[in-house]
Amino acid sequence: MSALIEALLKEGLITREQIDDARDKQMGAKRPLHELLVEMGFVKEEDLVGVSSKVFDTPVIDLNEKTIDSSAIKLLSYEAAKRYGVFPVRKEKNRLVLAMSNPQDVVTLDDIKAVTNMQIKPVLSTKTKIAGCIEKYYQLDDTLYDILKNITDDTTIELVKEDNSGKKIFNIEAFKGERSPVVRLVSLMLSDATKLRASDIHIEPQEGFVNVRYRIDGYLKNIMKIPSELHARLVARIKILADLDIAETRKPQDGRVGILMNGRRVDLRISIIPTYYGEKVALRLLDKKRPGLSWIKSVFSRKN
Repeated sequence: MSALIEALLKEGLITREQIDDARDKQMGAKRPLHELLVEMGFVKEEDLVGVSSKVFDTPVIDLNEKTIDSSAIKLLSYEAAKRYGVFPVRKEKNRLVLAMSNPQDVVTLDDIKAVTNMQIKPVLSTKTKIAGCIEKYYQLDDTLYDILKNITDDTTIELVKEDNSGKKIFNIEAFKGERSPVVRLVSLMLSDATKLRASDIHIEPQEGFVNVRYRIDGYLKNIMKIPSELHARLVARIKILADLDIAETRKPQDGRVGILMNGRRVDLRISIIPTYYGEKVALRLLDKKRPGLSWIKSVFSRKN
């Protein structure tokens, strides 16, 4: 039994029967026991954080009362913050103060250290407050908002993976992300490129902006420009889908992933190459179906 679970038991915040119930669920969920205890309503998040602070000798931070350092937020992409369940609070010289619900997560600490190139000082907060701060402080650029707000696209996209036995796993949740504009942007790019019979999508960082181009009938065509501030989040999202290393930004990476688009299989080959202005992404779309109309084309024809 972990020191945290023992401390919760000693404080009278949980019972042995509740621990056994959570362990039964843990066998299928493969998640930390303390998270399941909260999820099952056996212990409150605030109580868990309080006990964790004593066990791990880590201070608790009230994110609602702290002034957040915007320069710290820029060190970590929206996608990385969501994936790891952490929130960058402020910089202290060469250290990044990072709000976490589990300060003993060595893998997360090492990854964030590699991404930010800073030493990490963990502080404790609840998962709920961390998630709220991520949505509150990672604001969408107005330019991208203007592009997305009036777009309606009924394409359903599912992620296709295979387990160890070769059985295909379909995950529509990976592409929902209604609260993440970058998730929505990636989905719309894939949908639009397929409809336009594009063989490739190129995401190319330039000075001051990121250029998105499709290769259609052998020719590269400019589709749109997005703000440079969104580049890291966009690349991180693509890396997550392809199970690539989001912490690695200095070496080329290649990956592949399959998706179902309205029930139609499309295979993606992904190549990421570091450049002077950031990582360049090339996505090869392998699809033989004939596409329809384009939402991006209609939007930009109105803008131009």
